Amino acid sequence: MIRIETIIAGFQSYTKQQVDCSPLQKAWILAIKHLSEVKLVGPSRLDLAMERAQILVDLHADLPSLIAGMLLELPLVELEGHMGAETARIAAQANQLRPQPGKGTESADLARSMKDVVATALSDLRSLIVTLAARQAQLAQSGGSKTWRKELAKETLEIYAPVAERLGLNHVKLELENLAFRILHPLEAKVIQTFLQKNERRFTSLMSRFQERAEQLLAKSGLEVQIKGRVKHAYSLWRKAHHLKVGFEHVHDLLGIRVIVSNVDDAYKALGVFNNFFHPVHDRYKNYISFPKPNGYQSLHAFVFDDLGQGFDVQIRTHEMNRIAEYGVASHWAYKTGGEQPHLAAEDQDWLKDLSERLQVATDPQEALDIFTLELYSDQIYVFTPKGKILKLPLGATVLDFAYSIHSEIGHRCTGALINGVHKSLSHEIHQGDKVEILTDEHQDPKPEWMQIAKSAKSLAHIRSLLKKKEVKEAQRLGQEIFFDLLTSLGRSKQQFLESQELKDFLTKSRQKSLEDYWTKLGFGQLTLKGLQQYLYSGSLAQRRRLGLHYFKRPTGVRIAGLDNEMIRYANCCNPVKGDPIVGILIQGKGVSIHLADCGNLHAPGVDPSRLVEVDWVKAAAETLPVWLHLKHPESLKLHQEVIKAVARHKAALMEAHFRVTKGQADLEMLIKVDNRDQLNKLIARLNAIPELVAERRQAKNGETLEP
Repeated sequence: MIRIETIIAGFQSYTKQQVDCSPLQKAWILAIKHLSEVKLVGPSRLDLAMERAQILVDLHADLPSLIAGMLLELPLVELEGHMGAETARIAAQANQLRPQPGKGTESADLARSMKDVVATALSDLRSLIVTLAARQAQLAQSGGSKTWRKELAKETLEIYAPVAERLGLNHVKLELENLAFRILHPLEAKVIQTFLQKNERRFTSLMSRFQERAEQLLAKSGLEVQIKGRVKHAYSLWRKAHHLKVGFEHVHDLLGIRVIVSNVDDAYKALGVFNNFFHPVHDRYKNYISFPKPNGYQSLHAFVFDDLGQGFDVQIRTHEMNRIAEYGVASHWAYKTGGEQPHLAAEDQDWLKDLSERLQVATDPQEALDIFTLELYSDQIYVFTPKGKILKLPLGATVLDFAYSIHSEIGHRCTGALINGVHKSLSHEIHQGDKVEILTDEHQDPKPEWMQIAKSAKSLAHIRSLLKKKEVKEAQRLGQEIFFDLLTSLGRSKQQFLESQELKDFLTKSRQKSLEDYWTKLGFGQLTLKGLQQYLYSGSLAQRRRLGLHYFKRPTGVRIAGLDNEMIRYANCCNPVKGDPIVGILIQGKGVSIHLADCGNLHAPGVDPSRLVEVDWVKAAAETLPVWLHLKHPESLKLHQEVIKAVARHKAALMEAHFRVTKGQADLEMLIKVDNRDQLNKLIARLNAIPELVAERRQAKNGETLEP
């Protein structure tokens, strides 16, 4: 087990012995008291506590974070009583992110975890650092069910490892990835381990030879350097080999060295030495000194071959750059005598705020994950405004992304740009060092196709947000139109009904936030008019008409040959409407049921043809009747809105809608009311004119019985 003396010595080293360490001794006593236990298999809670403490010392954590990580499993009341409110708060927030068995790794589960991570980091980044340390320690131990450990590992790869990289905690990211990799892909991890062990002596020899040669050449150039070799980590090696579909030995940056120099000038001189005395691959050169990564990482990257034809990845950086590369966000924390509160760099705080805002406009979990991934994994390019201001954009960014990076309104109105004086379209990809002047038009508005043009998380969030607002506005307008059409058909005064207590009672009874919200739901098809119609048809009329399954005295629209005062109903197996060829069938004790002339149920076993009666429509009579439609289309909010619009424009009343979605394909059963066959046919024709949509009238299916 890690000793408390080791933790204290490490802490004193990076705080220059300017911080009182007595609280660490006190924390150790509390840990022994509460976390000591005898375990025959696996590490004890005290072992894990000290492992977390060691990881946090390696991260140069401040005192409250270090103690919070060590005593993470203590009751918060006791922790606060002994170690103070700040330490308890850090532990409480970190505990909220602790993995729970059965939490799940579907998109929705991961999106919730991701938002929790961002919220915690915004509140106090130290809580997230403690969480990373706790997760690393937990992955390294073998406790828990196999299913739960896989959930833990997947969540780590999807969320925590990328966050660690974005915070500049590269060694934490690598450790998390390797631990998760062994859990998720144990066989592949074992194969790679065998490969690395088998070739360890050869790799060591190749790196020693290359390192010795580089040290000699750099010394001759008057450069004082430190060089350290490395073999690519297991998960990184597997991922690259898997992506390139090559053997492990063919991954180009399998071997590499890190060269630490005194200053930036020496970094470029060292680069010249490698280019002059080895065989450089120029298209693999990257200058992260002039153009740092989003997490502040700076270094010169080169790839060279030695005289044996062995390739090496070369990273050249100053001591300060190396400190930032090793400690990331923690490298910005300053410790003052008499106080341990670290100061978070403004750029880290700004990044977290921006990411949080972009996640708020995500309409579904997958979209949130896409924004998160795009933000964390995108490389950066640097471009210039007409006034010479430098802006950072993700690699592959377009003119549209540049416009949104200036201001959302500039993005909304963008029509193109002048790139280095040459006119370019919205979709033109911007390159490193371009000078960009945005062109706008006050009449321009974002369009759905812009979602395919934008590449940055910021642009996508702004476009999606405005399109969503436009969709809501259009849905509300459509719902209002449907609502007023119903009032007109019932002969109700719009203004009087809007001001009536009756409407207020209906909204309250149906649990609608407001009339506008009700209209919006009607427009999106989330609600139908059935609820309002049932409410308005209360009393005796509701007993006589049941919206699609209604018995009532002879309707004004049907005439039955030779019969008077018969009870009549319209069969709901085929739902005839005015203008359809129809036939009636006498049902003992029930009256006459009106069917389509070609209704399959008229030929069902047990139907006596002698009970059929001649019926026809009364031309002068008006009557709206229900009919079912069946629609098939790809799952799409836009297509669904087109359906709602078509129904409204053809003056049909939407009564019910039932969805079933299978593998992205939607089946919609829709009950509407129409005046006649002509109106119905025109509506079906309009629906079938919508691309990717098939609509048909639904009639009795095989096996359905004749209604009594």
